[in-house]
Amino acid sequence: MALVLHPSPVHPYPPPTTLTASPLDPEIHLDEAILPVLPPNSRIISLTPHGTSTWTLTQKLVFQPPSSSPLTLFLKTATGDDARLGLKGEYHAMLTLHTACPSFAPKPYAWGVCKAPDTYFLLISFVELTGGLPDAKSFCSQLAKVHKTPSPTGKFGFHIPTSLGRLSQCVNWDPNWCSYLTQHFRSNLLLAEKTQRLPPHFPRLAHRVIEFVIPRLLSSLAITPVLIHGDLWYGNTGVNAATGEAVMFDAACSYAHHEFDLAMWGCERHEGMEEMYLEEYFKYMEKSEPKEEFEDRNRLYRVVVDLVCVVGTRNEGYAEEVRRLVESDMEVLVEKYAPFEDAEVRGEGGVDSGIVL
Repeated sequence: MALVLHPSPVHPYPPPTTLTASPLDPEIHLDEAILPVLPPNSRIISLTPHGTSTWTLTQKLVFQPPSSSPLTLFLKTATGDDARLGLKGEYHAMLTLHTACPSFAPKPYAWGVCKAPDTYFLLISFVELTGGLPDAKSFCSQLAKVHKTPSPTGKFGFHIPTSLGRLSQCVNWDPNWCSYLTQHFRSNLLLAEKTQRLPPHFPRLAHRVIEFVIPRLLSSLAITPVLIHGDLWYGNTGVNAATGEAVMFDAACSYAHHEFDLAMWGCERHEGMEEMYLEEYFKYMEKSEPKEEFEDRNRLYRVVVDLVCVVGTRNEGYAEEVRRLVESDMEVLVEKYAPFEDAEVRGEGGVDSGIVL
């Protein structure tokens, strides 16, 4: 029997006046606002913790529609306005990915507002995973299919804000990749200045990257905006236990340069998806021209995604560790493409120590 759920509600989701599913077992603490999304008169069998997350409660929901065998969904719940933006964005991101490559991305069914105050939910098709990283061929061939999905507007961006963790990303439509990435980077830099204790030379390096490195590496690229996952580290991948094929989840999609999705594969903090995956991936997708600058573009993209981690993590020690990685990568890029004069390195000569809007 195919699972048919009610369409995803448009926020705000009105609180239900009656329950269309059967009453809950007193031992099963499922928010009542989720019940109307299930097929009418479904019986809730179990709701158990499943998986781990730094900002959501993740559970396995098993229920039985009338005249059907039991079915299973993956349930995420979280609190706060950033949770509303994040779960709504993830719903639309996963739906876009599933449409592009159904076997690669679990189908999302609904998101909405819980009866509990300031709490939101997301329901996704449940996939039992095996341990370990996915097979490189299975993973990269499907990822290439996603990366061949063109932007519906012909521009870079996404139709709705998506989030990395709890941090909403700037995904406003832009016809120019260089401009788009600059705005993406700058928005997180401004947040970093407000929330982090940055050393004085960090903003100077960042300003140099914005003014010189990004235009140098990206302004001449002839690329088409395509669909990307947006948060593609090994923790957001797995192996479908039923099929043995690679799957990915927890997406923060946008239409971007396909190489941008490869940034985390080279991150020191995300060891695992490295040379073997890159070699396999480039059997299906070519490096952009100039190919000899791929490593530098990858380093630049790594700066952008690592800075998101600096701003978004609640672990101060980890934030400092990643900030040093960002700083090191910026130093390499600046030294190669926009070296400081001696006076500028010392912070003299009128160099702006803040981030220029």
